[in-house]
Amino acid sequence: FGSSHLGPRHLGSSPAQLDTTDRSPLGSVAMGGPCMVDGSVRPELDNFKQCSFEIDGKTWPSAEHYFQSCKYPNDEAHRESIRQAESAMNAWRMGQRREGFNTQWDQISVDVMYKANFAKFSQSGEFRRVLLSTEGPIQSLDGNPFWKTWNEVVLERVREELRDSKNEQLLQQRIELMDAWRSAAKVGTAEVNAATASAAQRVAPASRPCATSAGTPLVDSSRCWCWSRLRLCCDRIARRFGASSP
Repeated sequence: FGSSHLGPRHLGSSPAQLDTTDRSPLGSVAMGGPCMVDGSVRPELDNFKQCSFEIDGKTWPSAEHYFQSCKYPNDEAHRESIRQAESAMNAWRMGQRREGFNTQWDQISVDVMYKANFAKFSQSGEFRRVLLSTEGPIQSLDGNPFWKTWNEVVLERVREELRDSKNEQLLQQRIELMDAWRSAAKVGTAEVNAATASAAQRVAPASRPCATSAGTPLVDSSRCWCWSRLRLCCDRIARRFGASSP
């Protein structure tokens, strides 16, 4: 799957061009691959899988192409070179250049992956059909714990958003998991790791940093998140016993 950072694979590129240190929050391991769903491997769910979708007036040949290009918001020439890369792996390689790299990347990377996948599956009838034919949890075969988790969450969210008959509770939970990551990314690596570990279990973090766009606390994080969790528990109890939550 699309790694925001270079993993341990050394692909013969010049050390002057590539920084081979993996900066993923949870360490350095191999990345990439399809997903397992309902007991079957689904190569269509791989970000490296060739497809065709349009974002911002341009056609992209894979989710990975778009993802990697977004690392260089102020270098249109390099972005275009990535878009035209002959394979997703080449696009990935080109996305490891440190020159011009977006310094805010760790705060937006999951949202970029979501945008790429929503476009991919909403615009391609065949890819959409494959995704919507699945029912169970999506298991990414990516070896990187960070991207394994967030690719799963992203795909489960997109799948539910594209269904005619949505599981609103499941969809809301996936949205909340991404919200928790977004808030954690404004605080620090430890918070991102905690949000990722919780998302891997599809449960909300015990506490959630509540920050403004500037990264400063907006309200007491324990109050904000605990109140949200309390309300969710009340709703579940109410549904079980046929009552209305307060």
